[in-house]
Amino acid sequence: MNIHRIYSTVTATLLLAACGQEKHTAAEAPRPVVTTVLPRSGSAGAVITASGMIASSQEVALSFKTGGMVAQVYVEEGQYVQQGALLARLNTTELEAQLLQADLNIEKLQRDAGRLQQLVKDTIATLEQLQNTQTSLSAAVQQKRSMDYNLSQASLYAPAPGFVLQRQVNPGEYKTPGSPVFIIGSNMDAGNPKWVFKAGLSDKDRVRVQEGQSAAITLDALPGQVFTGKVSRLSAIPEAQTGTYNCYISFEPGPAHMVYGLTGKLSIQYAAGDQYTLLPLDALMAASGDTALVYTVLPDSTVQQRSVHIHSIHGDAVAIEEPWPRNLPVITAGKNDAVPGKKITIAQ
Repeated sequence: MNIHRIYSTVTATLLLAACGQEKHTAAEAPRPVVTTVLPRSGSAGAVITASGMIASSQEVALSFKTGGMVAQVYVEEGQYVQQGALLARLNTTELEAQLLQADLNIEKLQRDAGRLQQLVKDTIATLEQLQNTQTSLSAAVQQKRSMDYNLSQASLYAPAPGFVLQRQVNPGEYKTPGSPVFIIGSNMDAGNPKWVFKAGLSDKDRVRVQEGQSAAITLDALPGQVFTGKVSRLSAIPEAQTGTYNCYISFEPGPAHMVYGLTGKLSIQYAAGDQYTLLPLDALMAASGDTALVYTVLPDSTVQQRSVHIHSIHGDAVAIEEPWPRNLPVITAGKNDAVPGKKITIAQ
């Protein structure tokens, strides 16, 4: 009996201690503050989609005006160059020798013309002989000017800042006049950087698209981000190899780090369509293919994660396939602080 009494006394003491500790629980952590928006219903028209890549707004093929042996190449394919950068130069030994010969020929003709002028005065030479010598002298001077120009063209310089898209030359090669040596891709337009997304359209899609139409771009390397732009240029003839028509979308990347050659897809709406739920682009937490995650807020301020299927992208809105519950807001700002199953505070 004494053992039972001692056990009961110890148990009661522990229970009283536990009740005392409950009175000193820590204060609840502050809730994250988020911004929400109610999705709207809108038309999601027929959309053209095409694969493409980040390209340059201008591509320039560079070549030597005169043929010759390549002495030095200063850049590699894929390298970024500034305007005026020296790219390559020819061996100019032969051109310099020709210029020296031209100088010697001009000096000789100048002496001949001077002597003939005196001989004409003395009626020993005819005026025709003097005139012929003066004509030869003028021709020699113009020929030397042409040689000087050819010598100045023996070096290739970058016409604008950009990337070396193709390098088709190595030191020691002989290049004929006009044969391609470099292709430079530039994103500068009137001194300002201009990024372009290039995609190939089928013949059916080509006739549905016009310059100035809005387009949305997604890049494989930057999942979850959507860039908006406009159709800046459309090719009138198809590519010989693919049979598709090039479509160029000019856009502003904002703070995103853009790199030439990134692959992705574009979407262009060309007709009105059925009604869909439209979510703000800012509501997307992550996207993979046509599936995305969003955070919603239940009536009791609890965060809920929902998976949605993307039908199409329209500027700053995303049309989804699923019907949307009435008065269910999505989080557009503060998503990174929100945790599914936890409560939040909605900013007023």
